Amino acid sequence: MTDQQKSILNLFSLEGKTVIVTGGTGGLGAAMSIALAQAGANIVSLQLPDDPLGKTFQEEIEKLHRQFSVFECNLTDPGSIREVFASMWAAGIVPDILLNCAGTNRRGKIEDISDEDINLVLDVNLKAAYIMSQEFGKQLLTLSRPGKIIHVSSMASYIAQTNVSIYAISKAGVRHMTKALSNEWAGKGIQCNCICPG
Repeated sequence: MTDQQKSILNLFSLEGKTVIVTGGTGGLGAAMSIALAQAGANIVSLQLPDDPLGKTFQEEIEKLHRQFSVFECNLTDPGSIREVFASMWAAGIVPDILLNCAGTNRRGKIEDISDEDINLVLDVNLKAAYIMSQEFGKQLLTLSRPGKIIHVSSMASYIAQTNVSIYAISKAGVRHMTKALSNEWAGKGIQCNCICPG
């Protein structure tokens, strides 16, 4: 690591902060999580029990000498999400940042997208992000703590391309949800931002 990189990490230090991450085993999510850990953050990963990349992800974070915790979670099941957050609070995890990076896509013509695909994409990309934000925000408000929520949307939320209609709809919802959360919580110390790669 160069001196310049060290200087930047010191400037944006997250030493002692705890980041709850979804989608951390994926390409973008893993890169973001590793960068957060390099800046000093401890990582709490919400992932499926059979995630084939889970072990590799854990090893990458632990190589940086950061605390790493895993909670198994099915993002298509609201009950599972709420139970996981209750388990985190019961384990004494004090949250600082929520990074909603999990996402899925189903390609196809509008007339061919099945109900199953509609539900899956909306459940993972939008509904889960809302419920996690809700649970995270409630805990911060209860503790009178400031915090940050980062949602990962997509340029597809601005530019709807062919064969990704339900994905574009879900990501536009994430972008607008971020505005709604920010409107309600900014004055209470919870900062909500959305990034749109693409």
